[in-house]
Amino acid sequence: MVNLTRFPLFFPEQRPFFTEGAGIFDFECVRQTQMFYSRRLGLGGNGTPVTIPFGVRVQGRTVGNQVGLLAMPTGDTEQASNAVLRVKHDFLGRGFLGAMATLSDRPARHQSLAGGFDFNLPYVVQGGQNLVVLANASWRQDSVGAPVGGHYRVIVDYPNDNADIVVRFDRVDAG
Repeated sequence: MVNLTRFPLFFPEQRPFFTEGAGIFDFECVRQTQMFYSRRLGLGGNGTPVTIPFGVRVQGRTVGNQVGLLAMPTGDTEQASNAVLRVKHDFLGRGFLGAMATLSDRPARHQSLAGGFDFNLPYVVQGGQNLVVLANASWRQDSVGAPVGGHYRVIVDYPNDNADIVVRFDRVDAG
């Protein structure tokens, strides 16, 4: 497949290590502006596969919290370190407040960092109608000294039988 656009292609993850419990690492809009895309792990700078000697994945739930951690080095000529940490706190019954951070450090491109906060607040309002308010803000820096780019999203959704009304604001910075 040849991609003639400036936007990356997103293929579904097939490796069981990454697919089990992957929902904890969902942040932002999947396949558009997502902060963590596991298929990039194990690829060298030119897109060729490199060895992943081992990986650590810890995820679980404590009272009112969900936590996910994924960390692994890559081998061969592409000695890199990769890590992602995700925390969600249950809020108002069915909603959550969350935070996520990623780190990728390669010799050819030092310390790519990303971090952000998000929330999802579903409400049942008068007459059993649903109202969902969700938002996120994240920032990325592709290497030391590079400009910091951000993504901001606010969505108010009224998904009910008679009408599904959505108001959405998205902003993606140049960096």
